Amino acid sequence: MKSENENLNYALPFSEIHSVQENTGIMRSYFFYALPNIFSERFYHKFEVEVVLPKKFNKVKDELTIEFKNYLKKVVDSLRKQFSPGEKKSFSSSQGWQEFFCFSYLTYFPYTVYLTETNKWKFANPSNISEYALENNGSVSFGNMMGYYMGVVKKPDTLSLIDLIQNPSLYMEYMLQATGLYRTVAGEKIAITSLGSEPYSSDTHVDVFGRTWFVNFWELPFADMMILSYALPLTEGVYVFYSLGSTGGVFNSAVLDMPFLCDFVYPSYIGTLDNWQQFTDFHAQVLNSSDPIFEKFVFDWDENNLILYNGEVGLHLPKTLFTADSDAMLRILTAYFLEGDARVSLKNYTFDIYTNRRSENYRYVFLEKVIKPHEGALKESLSKWNQKLNQVSPFNGLPYNNEGYTYLDKVLYPEDISFQSKDALTS
Repeated sequence: MKSENENLNYALPFSEIHSVQENTGIMRSYFFYALPNIFSERFYHKFEVEVVLPKKFNKVKDELTIEFKNYLKKVVDSLRKQFSPGEKKSFSSSQGWQEFFCFSYLTYFPYTVYLTETNKWKFANPSNISEYALENNGSVSFGNMMGYYMGVVKKPDTLSLIDLIQNPSLYMEYMLQATGLYRTVAGEKIAITSLGSEPYSSDTHVDVFGRTWFVNFWELPFADMMILSYALPLTEGVYVFYSLGSTGGVFNSAVLDMPFLCDFVYPSYIGTLDNWQQFTDFHAQVLNSSDPIFEKFVFDWDENNLILYNGEVGLHLPKTLFTADSDAMLRILTAYFLEGDARVSLKNYTFDIYTNRRSENYRYVFLEKVIKPHEGALKESLSKWNQKLNQVSPFNGLPYNNEGYTYLDKVLYPEDISFQSKDALTS
C-alpha cells in the first residue's frame, strides 16, 4: 500500500521521443463552455491543433490565438443551432412550450428568456432593478444579471430619439452614471463618467427576429480592459446591456455570447404618441426599413385623428372620441408565434392607448387579437380562451365599474364568424 508520505513519480521512457513528429508542435486544451442564459448544462470541448516549427514565439502565439478563436466561434454556432428560438432545444420544442405562444406579456424592463438548471424555459429580468434620474424627465432603470449590466435609458424630453440612438457615447455615459465605474488612483476610487467621444469600433447586429442592435467596443487602456455594448432602440430610448472584462475576454467570449443573448430579449414597446412618432421616424430615416415586428404597423397621428393598425386589426380614433394629445400613452405588446415551418416569430397582437388618468376626461382603449392555445396548454390558458370565445363576463359587452372608472369589454369575431358559429374557430 502506498504511504501518504510517499511521492511516486513516473518517468516517460526515453524511447518515446522517437514517436514525436519532427518540426511539429501540438497544442491541446480541454475546457467547458457555458452560454449566459443556458443554466442547465456546460459543454465540454477538446481543442487540438498542430503547428509547424520552428517559429518565433509571437508567430506561434498569433497562429494559436486565431485557431482558438475560430474554434470557439464554431462551438457557439453549433450551440446556436440547438438552442436559438425555433431550434430543437429551444423553448419552442421543450416541455410547456405552449405557454410561450398563448399570450403577450407586459414588461417595463425587457425580459431575457433563459433555461433553468431544471431544464425549464422562463422569463427573467434583474432581481434588483434600480432607478437613476436624468435631467428633463429622463431616467435609467438598471440592474445586472447573467454577468451583464443591463439598463433601459429613457431619453430626456429635450433630446430627440434619433440623437440619443446615434450617440452611443451619450447613452453609455448615462449608463455609467447609473451603474458606476471606477478606477483607483493613489489609493482613491475615482468615478469614470465618460468612455470618450468615440468608441474603439462600431457595428450593427441583426438578431434572429430581424431587430437591429447597435454594437460598440470601448477601450479602458488604464486597465487593459474593454466594454462591449449592445443597444436596442425602444420607443422612449434604448435598452442596453454591456460586458466589462479583459480585452482578451471580450474578444474571445463576449463577442460570441452577446449576439446569442440578443435572440432571447423580450421587450414591450411603451411611449407617448410624440415618442412613437420619433420611433417610426427613426426606422424610416435612419434604418431605411422597419423592424420586422412593425413591418405592417401603421401609425398615423395628427391633431384630429389617430390611426393604428398592426397588419390584422386596427383603430381609427377621431378627436371627437379620443383626445390623442402628444402625452397620450401607447403600449404595444409582442407575442411569440409558431410559424408553419416551425420558425418562431414575434408579432404585435396587443395594443392599448390611454390618456392621463388624472385628466378630467380619461379615456382607455384596448385591442387584442386572441390566439387559441395550442393543444397541451395549461387548463388556465384554455379557460381564458373559452371565457372570451363564449363572451363570459366581463367580455359580454356590458359596462362595469372598476376603481371608479366605467369599462366595457367586447369580443369581436372574424368577419365570417358569428357567436353561433364561434366553435368553428381553430386559431
